[in-house]
Amino acid sequence: MQHCRSPTPDAVINEVINEICSLWNIQHVQQALPNGLSYRHTPDIEKWGEEFLVLLLDLAKLTKGKLDEVKKRIQKRIDQGRSTKLSRDTCTTREDILALIRYYAQQEPDEDADEDDDEDDDEDDDEDDDEDDDEDPDEDPDEDYIPPVPKRERRYNP
Repeated sequence: MQHCRSPTPDAVINEVINEICSLWNIQHVQQALPNGLSYRHTPDIEKWGEEFLVLLLDLAKLTKGKLDEVKKRIQKRIDQGRSTKLSRDTCTTREDILALIRYYAQQEPDEDADEDDDEDDDEDDDEDDDEDDDEDPDEDPDEDYIPPVPKRERRYNP
């Protein structure tokens, strides 16, 4: 009997892959990180590893239907890293995905809070108008800087 080198059954990994594809409306998980964005410079998902696929699923759950936005943010992180003196891998890294997960996780509660504020504060519209003037609806969301994940917060070091 041949043992699987992975402690996770293939059926579970396939379910992770299928869910990523479903959430981002793609047919193959490699479409999530094509060409220069691919993890470890390879489209071979076996080389991506289970942990990376699970991180990708966590990100997909936070960004359902927003794959193009995710790709732009990853590319921006890569470009920012290249422009610094620090050496930077030219593909997507675990740290990129972790930083995006943290970024989108922080964005999610803010959206829910805004909906609750609109329902509860109908009487105080004059005060809310002053606060809303500070926000620019045309502001480019790609302008937000996503800092790298500190080493102590990484799940494991390859």
